[in-house]
Amino acid sequence: MEKIPVTNNTAMAIYVGSAMVPPGETRHFNADQVPHHLRPVAAVIETPAPAAADHLAALLGKSVAHVKEEFHALTLEELEQLGELEQFGQARKSLLSALADEILKRDGDAAFVSLLGSDEAEGLANRPVLEDSALVRLAELEAAGQNREAVVSAIAAEQIKRAG
Repeated sequence: MEKIPVTNNTAMAIYVGSAMVPPGETRHFNADQVPHHLRPVAAVIETPAPAAADHLAALLGKSVAHVKEEFHALTLEELEQLGELEQFGQARKSLLSALADEILKRDGDAAFVSLLGSDEAEGLANRPVLEDSALVRLAELEAAGQNREAVVSAIAAEQIKRAG
């Protein structure tokens, strides 16, 4: 018969049937002896939406190269779900690494996009905290987004200044 642990986390003794469980201790009882309020709570498992999970599971059935080609069509949440599914499935290191890189890239891009949306966008390039690779990505995002000439010019000028 299944045994259920009952832990007493109170300062007073509790009773299960005619047996006492002293404070701070755990005793094991047959399942039919433990009242429902003393049984452990069943863990709630979150399952992704069926349609999304089916689509992502089908995608994971393909090669790593094919999955990587589809990254652009997935949201950040879908990428994270894809990573979870892959970890519990084939756990291909190359795919997990590519997923992590894509998620980090998108998180970084989100920070850049918020910077580019600010009123001080032209002055961004002159900030010494931005690394050269960050300047390149900033220029790419601005060119793909609003493509403001003043911002693109300021970034290019800062890149030339740092190169020289």
